[in-house]
Amino acid sequence: MHRPIQRKADLIEELIASAQTIARLGYVPPGRGSMSARLPGRAAMTLTGEGVRFDRIGYDALVTVDTEGNVIEGEVPPTKDMGIHLAVYKGAPHVVSLLVAHPPYATMFALAGRPLPAVVADLAEATGGSVSFVDTADPRADPGPLVANLAETPVLLVRNLGVVATGSDPDEALERLIATEHAAHVVWGALMLARGIGGRFD
Repeated sequence: MHRPIQRKADLIEELIASAQTIARLGYVPPGRGSMSARLPGRAAMTLTGEGVRFDRIGYDALVTVDTEGNVIEGEVPPTKDMGIHLAVYKGAPHVVSLLVAHPPYATMFALAGRPLPAVVADLAEATGGSVSFVDTADPRADPGPLVANLAETPVLLVRNLGVVATGSDPDEALERLIATEHAAHVVWGALMLARGIGGRFD
C-alpha cells in the first residue's frame, strides 16, 4: 500500500529516482518518454522537460505547470506529452503520477493492437487485471480515449505512443510499468514457444 506523499521535495525526489530506474531498465530511448506528479495541495504538476534523458535527469530537467499548462517554475520547455498529463489529471482525480514509456515487449503489443491478458500473477496484482489496448491515431492531440480508459484501469497500451502507467505516487506507476513489461515479455515468449511446438505448453 502506497501512502500519499505530503511534501513536494519528497515527491520530486521519488519522481527523479523512478525516471532514473526507467532509463536503467532500458524502457525509454534517450530523450524520449515523460513522467509527472501532481503536487500536494496545489493545482499544479511537475513533469519532465522535452528531450530530457532519464539517465541524466535532475532538478534542472523538470518544470512545474498549472492546470492549464502555464509554466510556474523551471527553465526547460515541458515535454510534448504535457497535454496527455494535463488531461489525465483533470479527468482522473485519483491519479497522482503518470508516465509514458516505451519498454520493448509491451510496446510491441501496443503496435500490434493487442491487449495484455492477466496470465502473470505480478500483472494482476499490480494492475488489478489485464492491460487494455487503446487505438488512437494521435494520443497527444486527442487524449480523451486515454482519460476514459484510465478511469477504469491504471495502465494502458496505446498505439503510436507505447505504455501509459499511473499510480498514487511515481514509485507505484513505475511498479506497474515493470509488471506490464515483465508480463509482455513472458506472454510473447509463451506465444513463440507454443507456435514452435505445435501450440502445446506441455
